[in-house]
Amino acid sequence: MIDTSLHRREVLNGENVTLILHFPSFCPPPSALGLLPSAFCPRPVRLVCRISDFSFFISDFASLISNHMSGVCVMVAYRPKRGKESALLELVRNRVPTLLREGLVTDRKPVIMRARDGTIIEVSEWKSSEAIDAAHKNPNVLAMWEKFFALCDCIPLSNLAEAQEMFAGFEPVNH
Repeated sequence: MIDTSLHRREVLNGENVTLILHFPSFCPPPSALGLLPSAFCPRPVRLVCRISDFSFFISDFASLISNHMSGVCVMVAYRPKRGKESALLELVRNRVPTLLREGLVTDRKPVIMRARDGTIIEVSEWKSSEAIDAAHKNPNVLAMWEKFFALCDCIPLSNLAEAQEMFAGFEPVNH
């Protein structure tokens, strides 16, 4: 996590605070902060907020930066057991919301796809490696994983025929 106290300078201007943030080696996507690319890197970020919103903004901004810096994107292939396809898809759709409630994943929307053989592929983002480790000790997550084990086998992506293709294509699954 970035210590924003090392990267900010406040300039009081009546009811507003101007933040000038310097990130020497980090530039998240400009859209992450609603900024135009020309206003973001490599120049400092200049943001203005009301004094009453200042402390909330700093903690929220630090959280946003932390999520972009330390997130871990994962791809998982779930091969459904016979007759369990619908139940598996429902469980996959609820996986990220469950992990989000536990504070383990970012709010990035997962991508869910289907391979030609019916395997469900999910791409999602954990908050960090530490969050992945914490999931292995979380009773709610462990209970959810038990449900997965009853419905599918997790397989290596290389087992999918599409993984052998230069441009692997999958059927999108609507939420």
